[in-house]
Amino acid sequence: TYTWTPATGLSATSGSVVTANPTSDQAYTITGTIGTCTASAIATVTVIANPTVTVNSATVCAGSSTTLTPGGANTYIWFPSTGLTLGGGNIATASPANTTTYTVIGSISTCTNSATAIVTVNPLPSVSAGLDAAICKGDSAHLSASGADTYVWSPATGLNNITIYNPTASPNSITIYTVVGTNTVTGCSKSD
Repeated sequence: TYTWTPATGLSATSGSVVTANPTSDQAYTITGTIGTCTASAIATVTVIANPTVTVNSATVCAGSSTTLTPGGANTYIWFPSTGLTLGGGNIATASPANTTTYTVIGSISTCTNSATAIVTVNPLPSVSAGLDAAICKGDSAHLSASGADTYVWSPATGLNNITIYNPTASPNSITIYTVVGTNTVTGCSKSD
C-alpha cells in the first residue's frame, strides 16, 4: 500500500499513482508498506507559472516592415509565418501584404502562453505627377499632382513652390521632376 502526505493538491492520498495539482511548490512524502515493513521517499512538484507573454502591435504603410518584440518567456513560436522573418533574440520582422494578426506562443520550460500582435497595413496613396510638358526656353508650365493630401516636389530648380500640388515650372533645361505625395491620416507616401 502507499500513503501520500500532505493531501494538498492531490487527487487521492493512497494508491501507487496519484495526480498532483498544487498551486505552489510542494514536497510530498510517500510511504510504502509491505506487511509490517515501511519505507518513505519524497517527491517534489515544482510549479512554474505560465509566462505572461507580451508583444507589440504596429501600423505600417504597404511595402514597409516593422519589428515585433515578444517578452515574458524564454522561447517563442510565431503563427502564421507569412510575411515574417525571424531574427536574433526571437524578434520578428513583419512585412505582411495585408493587415495580419500574428500569434506568438512563449514558453518557459513546459509552460506556455500566447499573445497576439496586429500589424495594420495602410495603402499607399495613388500619386500622379500629371502629364509631361514641353516648353520653349523662358516659358513655364503648370505641373499638377493628384492622389494625396500633401506634396513635395524635387528638384526645386525652376519651381515657384515645391510644397503645392500645382507649382509653376520654369527650368532652363530638360528637367525631370519627382513629386512625393503623402496621405496625412496614415502618413504613407508614394512618388511619381
